[in-house]
Amino acid sequence: MIGAFVLAALFASVVVLYVVFGARRNRARAMDRTSASAALFADRRQELVAEGRVQALDTPTLAELEEELALDLIESEGPETDSPSGSLQPPLRIVALTGAGLAVVALGLYAIWGEPHASALVRAGDVLVSDGVDRAALASAEKALSARAGRNPEDVDTWFFLGHSRMRLSDYRGAEIAFAKLRDLAGPNEEADAAWAQASYLAERGLTDRTRQVVERVLAARPAHPAMLEMLAMDAMRRSAFAEASGYLARATGQPLPESRRALLEDLMTVARSQLDPARPLIEVSVNVEGETRRPWLFVFARPVGGGMPLAAVRVRARASQTVLLDDSVGMGGATRLSDGGLVEVVARLSDTGNAAASADDVEVSARPVDPGTQPHVELTFSSDAVPGSATATVDVSLDAAFDVAPAAIVFVIARDAEQPGPPLVVKRITAGDLPARIALTDADAMLAGRGLQGVETLALVARVALGGSTTAMAGDLESPIWVGSLSAEPVHLHIDRRRP
Repeated sequence: MIGAFVLAALFASVVVLYVVFGARRNRARAMDRTSASAALFADRRQELVAEGRVQALDTPTLAELEEELALDLIESEGPETDSPSGSLQPPLRIVALTGAGLAVVALGLYAIWGEPHASALVRAGDVLVSDGVDRAALASAEKALSARAGRNPEDVDTWFFLGHSRMRLSDYRGAEIAFAKLRDLAGPNEEADAAWAQASYLAERGLTDRTRQVVERVLAARPAHPAMLEMLAMDAMRRSAFAEASGYLARATGQPLPESRRALLEDLMTVARSQLDPARPLIEVSVNVEGETRRPWLFVFARPVGGGMPLAAVRVRARASQTVLLDDSVGMGGATRLSDGGLVEVVARLSDTGNAAASADDVEVSARPVDPGTQPHVELTFSSDAVPGSATATVDVSLDAAFDVAPAAIVFVIARDAEQPGPPLVVKRITAGDLPARIALTDADAMLAGRGLQGVETLALVARVALGGSTTAMAGDLESPIWVGSLSAEPVHLHIDRRRP
């Protein structure tokens, strides 16, 4: 486009130069002809004077003859072309007309392809990402983008920026129209759908059925989309569905957010929770992280005693100290809920990845089983970032090849105090598919708070494949021999090679 304008300008310049130099050349040629005619007139006049003397012509007669001579010379010189004016040759006139035509064509092309709001469009991107709201600059950007959208209705980027400029100007209906056009051009697209849903929500002052369908489509692709969860939460609060709103807000605050936005959502969650039944089953969990942590995410969840799918879970950014509530509003959507009754164990996990599935680098602490119906308060502390307990037993666990065990079969690695009968001190739960594996038993795996490996002189260690999934040993389970000894830096080897009678 710009190249076409440059070429047209260069061609027009050549035309103008050609016309100017052509006119100057014609003027020079005319001056040369005039000089030659003057010299010829002077020679003929001298001849006429000499002949007059010979023939003794009187002065009036001689003057009359000189005048006739001058007229003859002027007529013989005449115009150089057939042009009525004689000022321009036909080829130069054609060139001049062609130049004028090109100028008209260039103006027409600019009107079609040019960008009269180019300077405003250049500034539009900076205006849209600036922290402040300069309404004059935003209005200028919106005007330029709107004009460009009219000239280039298929330009996806223009509709994108136009929609966001209108959002910042609080023109939500106009933004909805722009983002609808963007969706038509871009096709199925999470970003376009999310932008349209937000504009529609604000324009309609709530969720319509159509908007809710788009929100659900966005969440299907990205289950933790903060803006979509916030919209659902606000809609739930308008319907007085405070438990539902609390769940959405808990999920939203578990995402990377600016601190100001996170604080606002946490305040909304406090308001929503204040409207819930104060006698509902819940667990209040306070988590402390001593020192700095390199793991940015904290999971807090309640699960059946001995393991299983969490009944309620919260993911938040790790802090030195914070309190979370576990209840049905943050349930996992399974058939069993926290309020169904029964003891559960509460676990806190520091994670580097933020994934729901535990990784080898995660660290956990857990508490003794509690009853949510009594609304207990649980305190969990990470004593360090690297090792959640001060005492560690390193265990290598393997399964004999003679046993054909499903990879999902549960494997418990159990440590007891060999000198005092009672429940296990610590229990680590893995699966048969993880074997062979080297694991670390620490106080984070303690069955009872405050009763871990620290201070235990003699340990009894065993690994068991619980074919029935129960923490209680049952006939048919596969076990290793029991190892008895003291903690040391050397790993303990537990080889599962026998079946319980």
